[in-house]
Amino acid sequence: MEDYLPKELLSDILSKLPSKTILRCRSVCKSWFSLISTREFQIFYLEKYNKSNPRLLMRRYDLMHDREMYSVHHDSLALTVDPDTVIEFPFNCTPCPRYYLRIIGSIDGVVCLGHKKCAYKEEKIILWNPSIRIKLPIFPPMMRIRRMLNYSVALGFGYDKVTDDYKVVRLAYNYHYSPRPQVDIYGVKTAIWRAIPFPSDFLCIYFKGSPVYLNGCVYWIMYRWVSHGWHIITQCSIMKFDASAEMFEEIQLPEPLDDESPINLELELFNERLIVIKPMRLQLHSRGASKYNMWALNNYENQNSWEEICKISYGRIDLGRVLRIRDNGELIMGARYGKTKIRDRNVGYYDSECRGFIMEDSIYIDKYQESLALLDVGDDVLSEDRRGAEGLNE
Repeated sequence: MEDYLPKELLSDILSKLPSKTILRCRSVCKSWFSLISTREFQIFYLEKYNKSNPRLLMRRYDLMHDREMYSVHHDSLALTVDPDTVIEFPFNCTPCPRYYLRIIGSIDGVVCLGHKKCAYKEEKIILWNPSIRIKLPIFPPMMRIRRMLNYSVALGFGYDKVTDDYKVVRLAYNYHYSPRPQVDIYGVKTAIWRAIPFPSDFLCIYFKGSPVYLNGCVYWIMYRWVSHGWHIITQCSIMKFDASAEMFEEIQLPEPLDDESPINLELELFNERLIVIKPMRLQLHSRGASKYNMWALNNYENQNSWEEICKISYGRIDLGRVLRIRDNGELIMGARYGKTKIRDRNVGYYDSECRGFIMEDSIYIDKYQESLALLDVGDDVLSEDRRGAEGLNE
């Protein structure tokens, strides 16, 4: 049959199928297997299939039942669950009870999960493609810093467009000993960790929160302690890591946020622009309104191109933290106990059906993309469970 179908037509037909069906199609014949295995088809499939079916991946950690919950939702105002896409979280988070893996980032359908420290083999990093149930465990190298009890770690997940490679970067720093972090980077194609230098002219730094990824670069909120007269204050900025050049760069924040506490700042993306959010949320028994001020960086070559794009105020309502900015400007907010709201410019806000006894900082939303990434380098996440079951049946 493949002799009667041009390659372009066959690619177009296959690109309309779910990724799990695509995997079964590899067994039809050698020519189909070869086509599906090419990088060109995988890129074509990623762009075409997901463009017509935009969806979101949501993760929450259920504190009461000590479990992680993943679900796929249609990218709509109601955030309705896609009943045809069911994701089961297959990883064991032991040895720590009531401890969930952090999501470092998500690129082209690949989710990067990591433990808090990632200093030992038991605290591995996992690249996971939930659409085809493929995993790639990455075991971090031992730390090369002194006084291990006081160190901190920042993790980033990026994509090198030049070499067509996924990369994980780990920055380990001891704020009592070393003014600069030690940096290790892992490439999926080489499957090795390498130490790379950190700029010698950067002062002692700390990283806050999860990074964001945009156009081949990873961004973190960064801050340092500086003397200001008789006081010690925090000075915030943004740390940028280029996954292709493997170089760091510091980006200054808008002037009103320069000496802001890092606790009050969050990074997000909107229409291919980097967004800094300053939420001023209501606390218990407090008066006033919850406010969210947002700045966008318009030109990455000009650090003075910050523009305040939005001010939102809600009287005596705490909508939680901003989880994601939709393409139309609506805000998806995650509040306490897993309640999710969408802020709409016309109707105010909309309550979704996501509920539960959820840890607020565990709520995560990003694009869900069907892809064939990690197909040739990862393992089936269910293979270990299958082997165990087969052993029991023998």
